[in-house]
Amino acid sequence: MDTNIKLFEQVIQAPLTGAVLTLGLDDPRYLMGLAEQAERLWVGHTSSATVATLGGRLRRYPHATVAEDVFPTEEAAFDRALIALPRGRELARALLWTALRALRPGGSVMAAGANDIGAKTVQKDAEALGAVFTLANKARHRVFSMQRPAKPATAG
Repeated sequence: MDTNIKLFEQVIQAPLTGAVLTLGLDDPRYLMGLAEQAERLWVGHTSSATVATLGGRLRRYPHATVAEDVFPTEEAAFDRALIALPRGRELARALLWTALRALRPGGSVMAAGANDIGAKTVQKDAEALGAVFTLANKARHRVFSMQRPAKPATAG
Protein backbone atom coordinates (compact mmCIF):
# COMPACT_ATOMS: atom_id res chain seq x y z
CA MET A 1 0.00 0.00 0.00
CA ASP A 2 1.45 3.36 -0.94
CA THR A 3 2.07 6.19 1.49
CA ASN A 4 -0.77 8.35 0.14
CA ILE A 5 -3.34 5.64 0.89
CA LYS A 6 -1.87 5.08 4.37
CA LEU A 7 -2.20 8.79 5.09
CA PHE A 8 -5.78 8.91 3.80
CA GLU A 9 -6.64 5.97 6.06
CA GLN A 10 -5.10 7.76 9.05
CA VAL A 11 -6.90 11.08 8.57
CA ILE A 12 -10.32 9.90 7.34
CA GLN A 13 -12.15 8.87 10.48
CA ALA A 14 -15.64 8.21 9.12
CA PRO A 15 -16.85 6.28 6.07
CA LEU A 16 -16.89 8.33 2.87
CA THR A 17 -20.55 8.47 1.96
CA GLY A 18 -22.31 10.50 -0.70
CA ALA A 19 -20.72 11.08 -4.09
CA VAL A 20 -16.93 10.54 -4.05
CA LEU A 21 -14.46 11.49 -6.78
CA THR A 22 -10.96 10.02 -6.83
CA LEU A 23 -8.12 11.23 -9.02
CA GLY A 24 -4.79 9.43 -9.23
CA LEU A 25 -5.54 6.64 -6.76
CA ASP A 26 -4.18 3.29 -7.95
CA ASP A 27 -4.86 0.92 -5.06
CA PRO A 28 -7.67 -1.48 -6.11
CA ARG A 29 -8.23 -2.68 -2.52
CA TYR A 30 -8.74 0.88 -1.28
CA LEU A 31 -10.97 1.80 -4.21
CA MET A 32 -13.13 -1.29 -3.69
CA GLY A 33 -13.54 -0.22 -0.06
CA LEU A 34 -14.69 3.20 -1.22
CA ALA A 35 -17.18 1.57 -3.61
CA GLU A 36 -18.71 -0.23 -0.63
CA GLN A 37 -19.07 3.03 1.35
CA ALA A 38 -20.00 5.68 -1.19
CA GLU A 39 -23.40 6.22 -2.73
CA ARG A 40 -21.55 7.10 -5.93
CA LEU A 41 -17.88 6.62 -6.85
CA TRP A 42 -16.03 8.04 -9.85
CA VAL A 43 -12.45 6.79 -10.32
CA GLY A 44 -10.41 8.91 -12.71
CA HIS A 45 -6.86 9.71 -13.71
CA THR A 46 -5.70 6.26 -12.71
CA SER A 47 -3.35 3.75 -14.29
CA SER A 48 -4.44 1.42 -17.08
CA ALA A 49 -3.55 -1.52 -14.79
CA THR A 50 -5.99 -0.22 -12.16
CA VAL A 51 -8.68 0.30 -14.81
CA ALA A 52 -8.19 -3.30 -16.00
CA THR A 53 -8.23 -4.68 -12.44
CA LEU A 54 -11.23 -2.68 -11.25
CA GLY A 55 -13.34 -2.85 -14.40
CA GLY A 56 -14.69 -6.32 -13.69
CA ARG A 57 -14.75 -6.02 -9.91
CA LEU A 58 -16.82 -2.85 -9.85
CA ARG A 59 -19.61 -4.30 -12.01
CA ARG A 60 -21.38 -5.35 -8.82
CA TYR A 61 -21.50 -1.66 -7.81
CA PRO A 62 -23.68 0.08 -10.40
CA HIS A 63 -22.98 3.41 -8.69
CA ALA A 64 -19.22 3.10 -9.35
CA THR A 65 -17.49 4.23 -12.51
CA VAL A 66 -13.92 3.66 -13.59
CA ALA A 67 -13.65 6.53 -16.00
CA GLU A 68 -12.14 6.41 -19.44
CA ASP A 69 -11.84 10.19 -19.21
CA VAL A 70 -8.98 11.62 -17.24
CA PHE A 71 -11.09 14.36 -15.68
CA PRO A 72 -14.77 14.41 -14.76
CA THR A 73 -16.90 16.53 -17.03
CA GLU A 74 -19.58 17.17 -14.43
CA GLU A 75 -19.56 20.29 -12.31
CA ALA A 76 -20.86 20.44 -8.72
CA ALA A 77 -21.60 16.71 -8.68
CA PHE A 78 -19.49 15.33 -5.82
CA ASP A 79 -19.44 15.69 -2.03
CA ARG A 80 -15.83 14.59 -1.49
CA ALA A 81 -12.72 14.24 -3.60
CA LEU A 82 -9.49 12.37 -2.90
CA ILE A 83 -6.39 13.13 -4.94
CA ALA A 84 -3.04 11.35 -5.00
CA LEU A 85 -0.87 14.20 -6.19
CA PRO A 86 1.40 13.25 -9.10
CA ARG A 87 4.90 14.46 -9.86
CA GLY A 88 4.74 17.78 -11.66
CA ARG A 89 3.24 20.99 -10.40
CA GLU A 90 1.07 21.73 -13.45
CA LEU A 91 -0.64 18.32 -13.49
CA ALA A 92 -1.08 18.34 -9.71
CA ARG A 93 -2.66 21.80 -9.88
CA ALA A 94 -4.91 20.69 -12.74
CA LEU A 95 -6.16 17.74 -10.67
CA LEU A 96 -6.82 19.99 -7.68
CA TRP A 97 -8.65 22.65 -9.73
CA THR A 98 -10.68 19.93 -11.49
CA ALA A 99 -11.68 18.38 -8.17
CA LEU A 100 -12.76 21.75 -6.77
CA ARG A 101 -14.86 22.42 -9.88
CA ALA A 102 -16.46 18.98 -9.60
CA LEU A 103 -17.42 19.46 -5.93
CA ARG A 104 -20.81 20.63 -4.80
CA PRO A 105 -20.78 23.85 -2.76
CA GLY A 106 -19.56 22.91 0.71
CA GLY A 107 -17.82 19.77 -0.58
CA SER A 108 -14.26 19.01 0.44
CA VAL A 109 -11.14 17.76 -1.27
CA MET A 110 -8.22 15.95 0.35
CA ALA A 111 -4.92 15.76 -1.48
CA ALA A 112 -1.94 13.62 -0.53
CA GLY A 113 1.54 13.54 -1.98
CA ALA A 114 5.25 13.56 -1.36
CA ASN A 115 6.83 16.88 -0.44
CA ASP A 116 9.82 16.20 -2.71
CA ILE A 117 7.60 15.90 -5.81
CA GLY A 118 5.74 19.13 -5.13
CA ALA A 119 2.91 18.50 -2.66
CA LYS A 120 4.04 21.37 -0.44
CA THR A 121 4.18 23.73 -3.43
CA VAL A 122 0.73 22.65 -4.65
CA GLN A 123 -0.64 23.22 -1.16
CA LYS A 124 0.74 26.78 -1.24
CA ASP A 125 -0.84 27.26 -4.69
CA ALA A 126 -4.17 26.05 -3.28
CA GLU A 127 -4.04 28.67 -0.53
CA ALA A 128 -4.72 31.30 -3.19
CA LEU A 129 -8.18 29.75 -3.58
CA GLY A 130 -9.16 29.63 0.06
CA ALA A 131 -8.42 28.11 3.43
CA VAL A 132 -6.22 25.01 3.33
CA PHE A 133 -5.65 22.74 6.30
CA THR A 134 -2.71 20.39 6.75
CA LEU A 135 -4.16 17.14 8.10
CA ALA A 136 -0.92 15.16 8.27
CA ASN A 137 2.74 15.71 7.46
CA LYS A 138 4.56 12.43 7.98
CA ALA A 139 7.43 10.55 6.36
CA ARG A 140 8.05 13.42 3.93
CA HIS A 141 4.44 13.20 2.70
CA ARG A 142 1.48 15.41 3.48
CA VAL A 143 -2.29 15.42 3.30
CA PHE A 144 -4.13 18.70 3.06
CA SER A 145 -7.77 19.58 2.80
CA MET A 146 -9.83 22.44 1.49
CA GLN A 147 -13.51 23.09 0.99
CA ARG A 148 -15.43 24.54 -1.92
CA PRO A 149 -17.26 27.60 -0.61
CA ALA A 150 -20.91 26.97 0.22
CA LYS A 151 -21.89 30.14 -1.62
CA PRO A 152 -20.13 31.97 -4.42
CA ALA A 153 -18.38 35.12 -3.30
CA THR A 154 -20.23 38.30 -4.23
CA ALA A 155 -18.49 41.32 -5.62
CA GLY A 156 -18.79 44.31 -3.46
